[in-house]
Amino acid sequence: MKILIDKKEIEIYYTEDDSLSKFIQRIINVLEKEGRVIDSIKINGEAINVNSGDSLHMIDIIEFGTKKPNILIVETLYELDSYIDRFLENVDLIIEAIDFGEYVDAVDILLEGINGLEWIFNVLENAKEILDMQENEMELIFEKAYEIMMALINALEEKNYPEIKRELSFNLCSLLMEVKDKIPFLSDLAMELEKKEIYSN
Repeated sequence: MKILIDKKEIEIYYTEDDSLSKFIQRIINVLEKEGRVIDSIKINGEAINVNSGDSLHMIDIIEFGTKKPNILIVETLYELDSYIDRFLENVDLIIEAIDFGEYVDAVDILLEGINGLEWIFNVLENAKEILDMQENEMELIFEKAYEIMMALINALEEKNYPEIKRELSFNLCSLLMEVKDKIPFLSDLAMELEKKEIYSN
């Protein structure tokens, strides 16, 4: 089996009875020591599921694409900015559905949105960790997010649609705009750290 990392062939010990997920974890450990993270994985030219338990004996070539954490954070923050815009559009759809009494549609969109919120704040948590931030301001954002999530879940359970509208229209929209305002600062911080690492090498 040929193993490529960023298009360069490397030698790593393995047996064909190893599971794919265990092998990938071994690669992740190697890359972490080099200050890189996996951005993409292809097997025989096709993207794959990282958690696959398949063995390695059917694999001819496995390719890993990597990026430095600071660069990956900048790219993810760019995606986050666009995602928040789309999320806010969905908030308008939820409120409109509630106003027209289309509660099933409103709940369906909201449940998808709650999963999206988890992704948004996972991105921020990862950024905070990678950038080694100690700011209390970030903690306040996380606390607000938790309170809003719990309020939305409780309102859903109680079918309290006026409360859902209030949480979305005021608290959630305000918080997401606060996050958008924070994105340029986080991106600049990541780029500054990347420059320092380049100059120190």
